[in-house]
Amino acid sequence: MLKKKIKAELKIIIIGKYNTGKTSFCRMWLKNEFSEEYKATINTDFNFKIQEYKNEYYKTQIWDIAGQDRFIGMIKILSKNSHGCIIFSDITDRRSLDE
Repeated sequence: MLKKKIKAELKIIIIGKYNTGKTSFCRMWLKNEFSEEYKATINTDFNFKIQEYKNEYYKTQIWDIAGQDRFIGMIKILSKNSHGCIIFSDITDRRSLDE
């Protein structure tokens, strides 16, 4: 297998209250997998995917940050040098958006 020359690395953090679908989104995007069984993320889960765009390769890092209140302080630390953020909320639970 040929080594791919990476043009750029992108760091994306995924944040939101617990049980809003952050980990399910990451699994679908990274591995095209879905599971109805749910296990809460503890602290942070990190993965990456290399994608081709216009004959160039990009490495996208995905940082899935746990949504429990005790991990909120990690957001500031892990968001350093990030290129983007996806915020998840539960449309059936207004508190998930307000907090």
